[in-house]
Amino acid sequence: MISLKEARQKVINIIGQDKVPAHTTLRGWANKGVISGVIEGNTQKAKYPDIIVLEILAAIELKNEYTLKKIAEARSEINFTKKDYYSKENYINKLSSL
Repeated sequence: MISLKEARQKVINIIGQDKVPAHTTLRGWANKGVISGVIEGNTQKAKYPDIIVLEILAAIELKNEYTLKKIAEARSEINFTKKDYYSKENYINKLSSL
């Protein structure tokens, strides 16, 4: 498990700060189902699945062509819900099936 702050920093290290939404925006994405939600803890000590780094990267790329609502709907259709935990391989396989 990873904090959203740690996940955001990993994404910044991969694609640069200018492309990564603010922490509060990422929390909003989690609340809307664009990325996975909290699986343990609460506000200050919330932990997310490790896959959140990949989910953030995917959402950033997808939002160039789709609305956040469409991304969340697609995640829902392939059974990615806010509290699910998936491996990187399962996430990529499910996204590939769209």
